Amino acid sequence: MWMMLWSLSALLVDHGRRSAPPPSPPSIALPSPLLIAVERPRDLPAGVAEHTLEEAAAIWRPLGVGITWTFVDAGGDCTSPDTLHLVFTNAPASADAGAPLGWIQFVAPTTPEHVVHLSRDAAQRLLASSPSLRQKPQDWQNMLLARVMGRALAHELGHYLLASKQHSSHGLMRPSLPLDALTDPERVGFELSS
Repeated sequence: MWMMLWSLSALLVDHGRRSAPPPSPPSIALPSPLLIAVERPRDLPAGVAEHTLEEAAAIWRPLGVGITWTFVDAGGDCTSPDTLHLVFTNAPASADAGAPLGWIQFVAPTTPEHVVHLSRDAAQRLLASSPSLRQKPQDWQNMLLARVMGRALAHELGHYLLASKQHSSHGLMRPSLPLDALTDPERVGFELSS
């Protein structure tokens, strides 16, 4: 919504001058394809896990990063330096109401671990905070759950791929993503800013 208002205000202020082309994504060397070994609880439907990964892949694809994944058994050996390990967990990183949807640990300021965690519990609590979303049919809620977790995963992949804990004021790497952005069918506001 704010993007539409910003575009409209730019047109109003432009007074007939040609607009500058949109900024191009930052130029960084990113691995493609990114290989991910996925560990999911048995009670997480495979479709939700697949759609989560597809959502994250759709966000990174315009930046030239392809994502390839395989499902692995819980506790399997995922120590390959070329493979990221994704763990779907039911537990949040913390018990408070603002628990993160996903997280990655850093062993040094610019060295992320090769493990990303996504909390289904935190994503479900976030969706349940909206009365209108709570009333949706289960299939719809599963689709929204996958979308929310996929966008959270895309954010955590940003920390991993950029080897940085830093956040930006807007775009994919902002520190918190509002529920409406996480559930919107359009992927507006998930670009990688400089």
